[in-house]
Amino acid sequence: MLMNNADYNDCYYTAMRQVMKISRKKLDDLYQMGVYKSHRDFADKALIINNANGSGSREAMLFGAEFGKRSDDISRQCDSYLDRAVREGIFTISREDPDYPYNWTCVRGMPDVVFAKGVRSVFSRCDKCGCVSVVGSREASKYALYAAKVFSDSLSAKNVVIASGLAAGVDRAAHEASVDNQGGTVAFLAGGVDDIYPYTNRDIYEKICQRGLVVSEMPPGTRALRQYFPSRNRLIAGIGDVCLIMQAGATSGTLHTASFAAGQGKDVFVLPNNIFSEECKGGNLLLADGAVPLINSSMVEDAVITALMNRKMKDVNMAGLSPKTRVSIDEIRRKAKESPELMSDNEWKNLILDELSLKGRAVDEICSLFGLSLSEVTRFMIALESDSKVTVRDGKYVLTIV
Repeated sequence: MLMNNADYNDCYYTAMRQVMKISRKKLDDLYQMGVYKSHRDFADKALIINNANGSGSREAMLFGAEFGKRSDDISRQCDSYLDRAVREGIFTISREDPDYPYNWTCVRGMPDVVFAKGVRSVFSRCDKCGCVSVVGSREASKYALYAAKVFSDSLSAKNVVIASGLAAGVDRAAHEASVDNQGGTVAFLAGGVDDIYPYTNRDIYEKICQRGLVVSEMPPGTRALRQYFPSRNRLIAGIGDVCLIMQAGATSGTLHTASFAAGQGKDVFVLPNNIFSEECKGGNLLLADGAVPLINSSMVEDAVITALMNRKMKDVNMAGLSPKTRVSIDEIRRKAKESPELMSDNEWKNLILDELSLKGRAVDEICSLFGLSLSEVTRFMIALESDSKVTVRDGKYVLTIV
């Protein structure tokens, strides 16, 4: 498999971050200083150094100097990624690509670049047909494994993509049920996409590479380490429209995925389990905290349909915005956080619309999310309602098709 220029630029960016140990915050700062506009700019050494020197920022100029010194190391690291990628049939998917998951664009902290192996179009199917994250214990009960199979089979038969983490237990059951179905499956790994973990799942891994998609934000050749699993879990939660928890102990890593999904404003469904089992305690506590009991697949399908409708509504409501405005929603979020006093009314309204594309919100929730007063939010919502952008349903503002 031959790599194209985009793959090379994505690998170079990944190598730069690995070699220079540069944080997300530092990248955001460099972006604000005008050092780069796209992560793919880093493959142009002269452009980055010129932008850094012309920024007027001492911090940017120091970065430019260090970047120049380390460029040979970065190139060697990039070449090693490319060589392994070509051998293993690995390709990149980045924020610049049209098939980068929509749900990831709505959440801060998602990767600029991921590495993948398999059927690339499965990512696009997540946006068009919906995606459900299915996770649970590695040593799950027969009941939880059966439920994971039944729900994954039912949902994927209706074209919904099933996302999980290729672990033993629930993850494997979900992948097995969906890999041969219409929706397909996405497996997220903690190490590189060429690092099969656990190795006992090699058989299902190979099936997914043929019919689904294996994905990791870690570069090829990276071994799965304990500290990488929480980051892997945030990707599983991030791509799903809803999250299904089949079984979780009190200290299970599955709870990380549930927490990420809830924090992203998504419905978390939990399979009711044995109240006397320590291996089920985490899931039962989630139910006590307000998670939705997982009773049948219809309720999950309804939640997925709602998410798909919200995406469609957002596309319609955002149609009048310029491409620059649509692309810059992350910049608007950053501005709202760092300099809210400089925000224009239109920026606040665009930010609110973007938030409502995920789920309906009550006025007090919007106030809390953005630190706005009740009078300010009321003024914005009246304007958006007058423009037929939003409507009230069950006490919450939701997007409306115009």
